[in-house]
Amino acid sequence: MRHDYEIAVGPIHPALKEPIMLRLTIEGEEIVDVDVIASQNHRGIEWIGMNRNNPIQSLYLAERICGICNFCHPSDLVMAIEEIADIEVPERAQ
Repeated sequence: MRHDYEIAVGPIHPALKEPIMLRLTIEGEEIVDVDVIASQNHRGIEWIGMNRNNPIQSLYLAERICGICNFCHPSDLVMAIEEIADIEVPERAQ
């Protein structure tokens, strides 16, 4: 007789390096299926960022998307703003 159980791990869990959620289906002690639900944290941070008053607040928020890659997200945000606003970046800053 087969019994399937679902175990939700995340979206924030010490064992995960990124803010994702895993829904594991197990049969006994064996994992038989994994459903990866990515970007839950990113969607929430995007909504909060849209309601910020200035870009500096959004920049601080972008640093908190992930503790491991806290440089990538703010730099991507800054590069996107520069591109949208057609800001020419000095060679030294590039």
